[in-house]
Amino acid sequence: MDLAMLRSKENSSKHMDTCAIQEAVKWVWETSSLEETLGSLEDMPILPSLECMVLLMQKCTKEKNLIFAKRVFVLIHKHGGIDNVTLGNHLVQMLVACKGLSHAQEVFETLPCRKEYAWASLIQGYSDNGYPVQTLELFDRMQGECVRSAIYIYPAVFKACARLKYLEKGQETHSESVAKGIELDLYVGNSLVDMYAKCGSLLEAQEVLKKQRLKNAISWNALITAFADLGLHEEVWACLEMMELEGQQPDAGTFVCILKACRSKNSVLKGRQLHILIVKGGWDRSLFIANSLVDMYAKCGQLEEAQKALDHLTSPNLVSWTALISGYVEHGLAMEALNAYKRMQREGLFPDDITFVCCLKACSATGALHVGQELHLEVVKTGLEHEYLVGSILVDMYAKCGLVEDAQNAFDKLYLRTVVSWTALIAGYAKHGHNDVASRLFQKMQEESVIPNTATYTCILRAYGNLGAIDRGHCIHARFAGDQDFMLEFVSSFPCPEPNGIDCSPHASQEKLTGALIDMYSRCGCIVDAKKVFDTIPVTNLVTCNTLIMGCSRQGESSLVPHLMQRMKEWGIVPNGVTFVGLLTACSHSGWLEVAYKYYEDLVEVYLMDLTVEHCNCMIDLYSRAGQHDEALAILENMPFQPDLISFGSMFSVCRSGDLVELGRQVLDGASFSGKNLASVLISMSNIYATAHMWEDVEIIKEILQASKDS
Repeated sequence: MDLAMLRSKENSSKHMDTCAIQEAVKWVWETSSLEETLGSLEDMPILPSLECMVLLMQKCTKEKNLIFAKRVFVLIHKHGGIDNVTLGNHLVQMLVACKGLSHAQEVFETLPCRKEYAWASLIQGYSDNGYPVQTLELFDRMQGECVRSAIYIYPAVFKACARLKYLEKGQETHSESVAKGIELDLYVGNSLVDMYAKCGSLLEAQEVLKKQRLKNAISWNALITAFADLGLHEEVWACLEMMELEGQQPDAGTFVCILKACRSKNSVLKGRQLHILIVKGGWDRSLFIANSLVDMYAKCGQLEEAQKALDHLTSPNLVSWTALISGYVEHGLAMEALNAYKRMQREGLFPDDITFVCCLKACSATGALHVGQELHLEVVKTGLEHEYLVGSILVDMYAKCGLVEDAQNAFDKLYLRTVVSWTALIAGYAKHGHNDVASRLFQKMQEESVIPNTATYTCILRAYGNLGAIDRGHCIHARFAGDQDFMLEFVSSFPCPEPNGIDCSPHASQEKLTGALIDMYSRCGCIVDAKKVFDTIPVTNLVTCNTLIMGCSRQGESSLVPHLMQRMKEWGIVPNGVTFVGLLTACSHSGWLEVAYKYYEDLVEVYLMDLTVEHCNCMIDLYSRAGQHDEALAILENMPFQPDLISFGSMFSVCRSGDLVELGRQVLDGASFSGKNLASVLISMSNIYATAHMWEDVEIIKEILQASKDS
């Protein structure tokens, strides 16, 4: 046999082997799972046909299995198939669909020729998976390489612009879409409306919507959501009316968007009207909408209706219960929140991180430490203890309950320590008298490059005030006072995490910092500096006025207090209970009985709702010091609520100093009737008897105290 015949036979054999492989692959493809198909291919010496490989990648794309996608990638790479233009571009598509973006990018960079669909796949992949910067960078690169932009790339680009709020880039790309005549495409138009709405350019969003020949509920939902987020409730309802006029039926998303606009007390009537429309249309059977109804009523503070909406559900899920629990917590009904949590558990549902956070907040608000510790055990079982959201609220709960060691332990177990967890721990130490520890933590936090927020500075300034660390407090003040641009940038950088409708605007944050500085200076005895800070405030409010009044009262600088009260009246600032505590305390320190009586009279006649036992105690103390015991006793007896031990203590101290045994007995009778813990009261009365040398009565009280111990 000559050489030519041998080669011919060899080639024929290879061709038969290749054909056999193709037939085998075809059979495996038609009859086997993806796992079996890949297993067979990995054992073969060569790749099957291009058609087979494309079909394989399409099947992998359909299943969205990244593990299989990586195996296909390795298989193609092993046989040198990456250089094949078709295989390489389809490989990018498959890896993107299976969320293997880094591998897709790697293959993309090695392609000898990048097809339009590979660019489109990668751009869409980055956009869909929350990488807006990479989306726009790749889009710009594609245009720089003069690759034609397909119509379906534009929604991904507009989505990225919306995420980043890049209005200018969005407008530029919009102009391109107009030039290409694709602006009126349904999907392009919807993404444009969404982009303009999220960038806050609502007029342009409305213009795009008007121009659209084809519209669906999604077109309207983007605009409705934007109006709802901005609190423009009338515009939300106007959109719903326009939809009806144009014959466009709302979908589940529409109702959910509108319900978001009804989550305030002022909008509860609109929310009820919408609820009726939902029931009439049979949409209340949708769990998605029903959960939004529970959430809407809960956010409005209509907790009974929220509970009814939940009870109406055949099978409420975790989202339903969490919305209700969150509503209870936000409106200060912590015990109801914990009861709802127990009901949820009885229904066989297990909490997620958001549910745990809501329940732990409830424990923190009520001081329900035992329940909080039980929840902590459940958190540990689920492995969420190290997660920053749950871990941070654990730190906060233990800190507020006074268990700073437990708060520290929870903090130490966090994988990621954010400004929220640092601030919770610093606040806990400062609140419970460990100001030096709070100061050290603040220093350590900065060493770890965690930037403090408004709440952090407020806590640490209080700690510095308690420590008398005027130099450290002054450093913080100098930083803000020396750079107003930094102050404005700083207070705008931190969204407030607090619920309950607290004003979290930059202006409110600046007021909190200013109030904290006034408090710090006054606690350090630097009333002049506190007054200087107060005088720099562009718009004074009740909190800053109260802070300075209380500071003056603490430091005995009473002369400033009436002047401040007069300025409050001129500014139209209505005083509250805290204001009157400061005023009466200042009067008590200075012995201004007549001035105090006038303030007390105003409090009782005009601001009765703000009257507390603390105000009464100030007046009892003032009258007692002035020797007007009958007036002091009259206030004690005529309080509209139960006196506390301070009330009786103020009276007893006077009785002892003035040898007023009979008055002491009257006070003791009042204390006995109030049902207070009498141990300290009896000891005070014993001291009065001792001062009057009434030893038999002293012995009687000793016997009573001993009997109460034995029982």
